[in-house]
Amino acid sequence: SSEIEPILSILNDELDEFGIRQYKKFRMTINEHTIYKNIKQFPAAYYSINEIKHRYWNLEIERKEPPKDGELKALIEDAVSIRKRADVPVGSYLSGGLDSTILSYLLKPTHTWTVGFKALNEFDWSEMANQNLGSIHSKILMDHNEFLMIGKKMINKRKEPLSVPNEILIYKMTSYVKKENTVVLSGEGADELFWGYDRIFKWANTYGDKKDINISEFDKYYCYGTNKDDEIIDYALENISGKTVLDKVAYFFQIIHLQGLLRRLDNSTMLCSVEARVPFVDHRLVEMMAGVPFGWRMGESFKEPLKRIFFNLIPKKIIKRKKIGFPVPLDEIFLTKKTLTGMDAWLDFNLQELLN
Repeated sequence: SSEIEPILSILNDELDEFGIRQYKKFRMTINEHTIYKNIKQFPAAYYSINEIKHRYWNLEIERKEPPKDGELKALIEDAVSIRKRADVPVGSYLSGGLDSTILSYLLKPTHTWTVGFKALNEFDWSEMANQNLGSIHSKILMDHNEFLMIGKKMINKRKEPLSVPNEILIYKMTSYVKKENTVVLSGEGADELFWGYDRIFKWANTYGDKKDINISEFDKYYCYGTNKDDEIIDYALENISGKTVLDKVAYFFQIIHLQGLLRRLDNSTMLCSVEARVPFVDHRLVEMMAGVPFGWRMGESFKEPLKRIFFNLIPKKIIKRKKIGFPVPLDEIFLTKKTLTGMDAWLDFNLQELLN
């Protein structure tokens, strides 16, 4: 099954403490685990015949020269072109960030979409991004009570905790997308491909040729919430490929972290009967970027190659914009849980709703 719920209808399973510990540390389960003892995730990049699994793809990180700007630009354009093939109109998310703006300008959709809270959103940026695009741009509002209500609905439907808070916003936005588009492009994968999480990649690069990841530092730069669990981090990193700390962190983001993001996107959109497509996860792009020099990929600021090759395509203020995450005011939403951080409260909300 593509979801846990149908399996639970025929299997009276119990929650797995080890899976829950993974969720508390990573906001997801890893290495085929779920939060149930006897339900496993089928591994990515495998197929199975007669219950024997066969791997058909893996990420190999080997040192190589970076691609030419024209070569990279052409491959991104082709990745978008392939994913706009459909018998229905294809829309695009447009937050006003670099990734969604590039995709929207390459796609040129009739409809674009963004979502946010009244006091915390990217609506002005998305309007700016749309000035030269001219799409029918919809700004979807979410309030705090609706956030909690939809969250409970999604947890009970999926029978597992949600990964990140913006999963709820993606669902709300996509319920409106469905009125116009049944296929939508999303910018997932660009941060993993072009190291948009610059803080952790800069940290990893300080280790040079060393290959052993410091668990406590990885916890500091990557993990979520205040819960300490070095055993879970060690378990996640024990079979990571790479010759250096930087290689291993890059592999972790591309293979483990990204899988959680893609599940988040797929679950939220398919719950609305909309197919989300992700051009930046094209395997040709991933292979092209694996092992290119740190300085070329990071440049003077994050995602330097993307900014350079699309400088003349999208608004200059979007190019120069500082990176922010997908904003969700957790501290305000969970006011009744003042003893917890916003992320701790989010994780607790999910687990408590699941237990209930």
